[in-house]
Amino acid sequence: MSTHARDSDEQEIEALVRELIGRLMENRQAGGQGRMPIAIGFKIFYGPEAEEETPEVIEQVPEVSRIEDKVVVVTEAPGIAPENIRMGMTGRTLQIFAEEDGRRYHTTAPLPPCDPGSVKTRLKHGILEVVLDAADAPAQS
Repeated sequence: MSTHARDSDEQEIEALVRELIGRLMENRQAGGQGRMPIAIGFKIFYGPEAEEETPEVIEQVPEVSRIEDKVVVVTEAPGIAPENIRMGMTGRTLQIFAEEDGRRYHTTAPLPPCDPGSVKTRLKHGILEVVLDAADAPAQS
C-alpha cells in the first residue's frame, strides 16, 4: 500500500471516528434517550511499514457498582503483584495502572460521588477490587 493511499485511509477513518464521537456527544447532551454504550474505545493498528513500535497496553474494562453505602470497582489484573499496581483519582475518575514482566495494564473507571480517602483494595486470583465509601453514605454510629 502506498503512503498516499494509507494517508487517505487514515483521513477517512479519522472523519468516521469524529462523526461517531459527535453523535455520541449529541445523544448524551439530549438526555441520552435509548441505548447507550457502556464502554467506548478503539485502537488502530498499522501494517509492518509502521515506523515505530510502542509497547502494547492492555485496556481492562472495569465494573463499577454501588452496593449499599459502598462504591465497588472490580477489574482484572492477571499475574500482577500488588506492589506493581498504582492508582490515582482525578475528580470522579479512578485510574489504575499495572506493569509486570513486560505486560502493561490500564483501566479508567468513572465513579459516583465517593470519599477518595476511604480507598481499600484487595487483589485475589488476578481480580482487583477497590472499595470506597459512597459520599452520600449515612454516618455510622
